[in-house]
Amino acid sequence: MSRRTGALVLSVAATAVALTAGPAQATPADPGLTHASVTGAARLDYITREDDVRFIVDAHALRKPGMRDPVRSWGTARITHYFAANKVQLWATGPVDCVTAGGRSATVSIIVTDTAPEIADWRGKRMGFSLHSGGPGEAARVGTTGPVDADKLPKCVAPAPELAVLTGGYRVRDR
Repeated sequence: MSRRTGALVLSVAATAVALTAGPAQATPADPGLTHASVTGAARLDYITREDDVRFIVDAHALRKPGMRDPVRSWGTARITHYFAANKVQLWATGPVDCVTAGGRSATVSIIVTDTAPEIADWRGKRMGFSLHSGGPGEAARVGTTGPVDADKLPKCVAPAPELAVLTGGYRVRDR
């Protein structure tokens, strides 16, 4: 590899890391705090198999054992839904406002800040997601509330993960 090619590869890699890292990643400075995280991307098994529904998440939280809500949560999540019958793709994205995790399961909530124009009324609403990372012989799964007025849906609340993962997956950590 030439010096120029090597520099280009390093530059592209550094840019990719900077784009995916988001805000500075906090670590538990206080020995009493733990770090919970959910990361990954997957295509979900939706009711209409022709539709393409995907959920991407990079969510983190610092938690104090015994406390329901995290001390601090950060990250982003994005859901996309391509409706095959209409050939329309809708999407919503937003910052994480809560993460809880235990074992292979986690719950994440976001406040929607940006959407496809057709669903602009979702902006400012909270969405809750439940994730199960799966295991040997067990599919990963995702559940979602859909958009709900933020004052009517508490942080980190979501239904059971009912949609199986077709491709991709999630990593849940609580340490």
